[in-house]
Amino acid sequence: MSSPAKAARTAANIVAISALGATAGSGVMVVGAGRDALMLGYETTLPMLAWLTAAVSITFAGMQIPAGWLVDRWGPRRVAYLGAIGTVVFYTVAMLTPSFELALVVRVLAGVSMAFGFVSGSDLVRALGMPAWVQGLFGGLALGSAGVAFLVLPALGTTVIGWRAPWLFVAIIGVIALVGLLSVPATAPRPRMPIGSNRPKILSARLFAMAGAHTATFGLGVVLSNWLAVQLIRDGGLEVGWADLISAMLLIITAASRPLGGYLFDRTHDVRLVIVAPLLAGAVTLVALSVAGGPVWALVAAIAFGVFSGMPFAPSFETSRRLVPHAPGLAIGIVNGLANAVILGGVPLYILMIEAGQGALALWIMAGLWVLAALAVAVTKDRH
Repeated sequence: MSSPAKAARTAANIVAISALGATAGSGVMVVGAGRDALMLGYETTLPMLAWLTAAVSITFAGMQIPAGWLVDRWGPRRVAYLGAIGTVVFYTVAMLTPSFELALVVRVLAGVSMAFGFVSGSDLVRALGMPAWVQGLFGGLALGSAGVAFLVLPALGTTVIGWRAPWLFVAIIGVIALVGLLSVPATAPRPRMPIGSNRPKILSARLFAMAGAHTATFGLGVVLSNWLAVQLIRDGGLEVGWADLISAMLLIITAASRPLGGYLFDRTHDVRLVIVAPLLAGAVTLVALSVAGGPVWALVAAIAFGVFSGMPFAPSFETSRRLVPHAPGLAIGIVNGLANAVILGGVPLYILMIEAGQGALALWIMAGLWVLAALAVAVTKDRH
C-alpha cells in the first residue's frame, strides 16, 4: 500500500475509534445538554429527565465487563459494529415520536450499545498496533464530544429539530463510526484461555491499582464536573457566568490532556510520571478548589485539575491491557466498569453534600482518594 493510502486508512481508523468513544461520552451527557428541548417535547420536568440519564448510565456501567468478554471472544471490530449499529438504530427509533416511555426504553438499550462501542474502540487501539496517544485521543474525544453537545444542543433545540436534537446528535456520531469502521481490517479474537490450573490469572493487585487510578481521575472527575459549578456558586460566591466558564474549561483541558498523557507514556513508559505524579498533584488542586479564593483562583485550580485528571487515562488503559494480554478487552471492562459504578453513586452523593453545606468536605474526600490511588500504583508492580 502506498504511503498516502496507508496514511488515509490510518486516519480513517482513528476517526472510527474516536467516534466509538464519542458515542459513549455524548450519549451520557446529551440529556443535560438538550434538557430544555426535551422538557418541552416530552412535556415533563427536569427530575423526570434525570431518569433518562440514569437509565443509560446503569446499563453502560453494568455492561462493561460483558462487553470486554465479548471483545475478547469475537474481536473488537465485530463488537464495534454492534455498538455503532445499535446506536444509530436505537436513537433513530427514539426520534419517531415524542414518547417519554419510548425514550426511556431506548436509553436502557443504548447503554448496551455504548458499552460495546467504548470497550471495542479502546481495544482497537491495541489490535491495530496504534500508540498510546491514540488511546488518549479516544478518551479525549469521548469527553470532548460531551462539551460540543453543551455548545450546540441548546441552540439546535430551538429549531424545527426540537426535542429530537439530542438523539440526532448521538446518531450522527454513530454513523461516523460506521463509515470509519469500513476501513478497519478484520481483528482476530483472543485465543481461548485454558481450563483448570493452567488458566492465566486476570485479577491482580496491579490491575486493581490501575482501576483505582482510572476511577479517581475519570470517575471522580465526572462526579466533580457534573456539580462543580453549583458548588462554586453556593460555596465560592461566584457568578453563574464564571462558574459555567470554569466547569467548561475543566472539561476542555481534561480532554486535551488525555492525548498528552498517552504521548508521554509512549516516550517514557514510566507510570510514576504519567499516573502517580498527576494523581498527587491533582489532589492538591482538589483542595485548592475547596477554598473560596475568587474566580481567578478557581479557574487556575480547575485548569490544573484538568491537566492532571486527563494524563493518566491512556497509561491506565495501556498498562491494564498489558497485565492481561490473554483478555485485554475484559481488563478494560473491569477498569472502566469500576469507574462508572463510582459515577453512579458519586454524582448524587456529591450534590447531597453540596446541599448540606459540605461541598468542601466532599472535595477533601476526593483528594484523599486520589492520594490513595497514587499510593496503590506506586507500591504494586507489573507482573512479568
